[in-house]
Amino acid sequence: MEFDHDGITCSVNPPLTWSRMKVRIARRSPQRDGDVHRVAARLAAQTVGLVLVMLIVLEGVVYVITRQDLLGSLETALRIRAGQADPTACSIFHLSCSRAGNPGPNRGPGRGPGPRGQSPPSGSSGPGFFSPTNGPSDASATYVDSQLRIVHSDGVLGSVLLRPEEARLALQSGQEQCCTVQTYKGQEYLVYTAPLRAGGKVVGVVQTGISEHQFLQTMSSLQEALLVVALLGLLGSAMVSVVLVRRALRPIRLAMQRQRDFVADAAHELRTPLAI
Repeated sequence: MEFDHDGITCSVNPPLTWSRMKVRIARRSPQRDGDVHRVAARLAAQTVGLVLVMLIVLEGVVYVITRQDLLGSLETALRIRAGQADPTACSIFHLSCSRAGNPGPNRGPGRGPGPRGQSPPSGSSGPGFFSPTNGPSDASATYVDSQLRIVHSDGVLGSVLLRPEEARLALQSGQEQCCTVQTYKGQEYLVYTAPLRAGGKVVGVVQTGISEHQFLQTMSSLQEALLVVALLGLLGSAMVSVVLVRRALRPIRLAMQRQRDFVADAAHELRTPLAI
């Protein structure tokens, strides 16, 4: 629309001005909503990431502690088995197993009490004699002489020396060798080697082994349980994060909605004067 006033020509186009204002308002509102949604998603993702890190650290500590405890139990079982007096081994190596001692690792005849201070079982040949049947049923013991020849064995493995190099090292150094893993017939065994002393001299070696099948099964079950706990924890933390973020951003959304309402009302009030 054009009109002439005192020789000055003015041009006013109210419909175009109003349409531009509506377009600007319509563009700004979705953009602001998108910004809010992005902020909410970022906060929720950061919260879930923090929970994930905490779960990884916590479950890692649980896994390591459990593994060390189980391995410690197996090593203790092997040491107890090696420290039990075997009548045949005592006869071969001339060990005084009927005295208060045993032919176990780093002990000579008549030295010290039995394993973990156990009292002699009934029917033993004398104080400090421990029957091999009192030890772990799944632990095996193999006795070798100074020439690394197997002279006696007891257990499920039979006459098998799982780690000959460690037996040789125990003979040479007189120190126990604990503990290594050896695969035999498709199964993994934890192996412990200790020297046998008589008269202050190393006369042989006892090597004990125990299957890690139960240990590996337990660790596998623990891994599955920890994985399930981690997934449930992440799912729960994601749901909680979404709820908390929505509540935290609710005042901002209300403020933005009020701003949009105000702009819409102001535009509506300005529409009539602009049209005039």
